[in-house]
Amino acid sequence: MPQVVPMEVLDPVAEVTLPDVSLSPRLDTLRGKRVGILENAPARSLNLSRLPSLLRERMQVADVVVRRKPYTSRTAAREMIQELAQCDAVIASTAQ
Repeated sequence: MPQVVPMEVLDPVAEVTLPDVSLSPRLDTLRGKRVGILENAPARSLNLSRLPSLLRERMQVADVVVRRKPYTSRTAAREMIQELAQCDAVIASTAQ
């Protein structure tokens, strides 16, 4: 009679613990604020090109910083993220 060997079944799924994160608090106004725009080139919309002037005219923002990623599939460069982090608010676009 053959000897019975127990089989061990392994679960390849790791336990993952994600830290609790929260959204940044909303600004009560954009007036006087510095707003960043991160464009995903080359998918830039004509409407997006007007956004900086509209923000200045209609929302009275103090400054608009526009930066463009060269490819939509790549992350923004660390320096670009650090620069945009100095803004009060950032709009990350995926316009077509």
